[in-house]
Amino acid sequence: MKYNKRLLLTPLILLLATVLLVGCSSPIAANFIALDFYELIVKQNDKPIIEVGLSEEVAKTTTTHITTTLKQNIQSALTTEDGVMIDETQLKDLTEAYLSALHQLNATAIVTSSENSKKCTVKLSTSYLDHKAIDDVAVKTALKTIDISTYKDENLYLQDLTNTYIDELIKGYKSSSPSTDVHTQSFEFKLENKIWIPVDYAHFLSSICTMITSDDSI
Repeated sequence: MKYNKRLLLTPLILLLATVLLVGCSSPIAANFIALDFYELIVKQNDKPIIEVGLSEEVAKTTTTHITTTLKQNIQSALTTEDGVMIDETQLKDLTEAYLSALHQLNATAIVTSSENSKKCTVKLSTSYLDHKAIDDVAVKTALKTIDISTYKDENLYLQDLTNTYIDELIKGYKSSSPSTDVHTQSFEFKLENKIWIPVDYAHFLSSICTMITSDDSI
């Protein structure tokens, strides 16, 4: 399946980029703010970012958007000209398995440089999931399990093959482990309204989504 990062991120970027976070009298360090955004996007944990000024309504909207759009992407990837090849139960289980796998990921962030009191650079490192490996195993297992030579009805064969593939994907994500190495990238942050925020929201958010995968697949 192909994971449409742009479809997921565009409304999310517009939402977060226009929100005014209200910082406290002593600004929280930029590296901690970066990790709070990571928690929101990757783990749908909105508590840290709410504590630093994001409204609860916007945080909840963000997490709901992530889950809803992921479901839409999965359903779209498993829809053919002949119709939808994933039922509601499978869709729910696969979405939950995928998100649960992401929740195992971990990140660290440090401030590597400060140009002045209003701007700094944060280096974010995160483990990631090997989606391609999970998908490859699911495909191979499905093809081995569902023997085409025993079918006279091609549509029935494809449906059984797809069902097995989906089941194996779910198993794969449930049993997956984060990478032992990390992806690392640096981002510029600026101090605004007494809180550190990414200079380029679009780049920051899309980079996080890229960093938590081994490649562009799901």
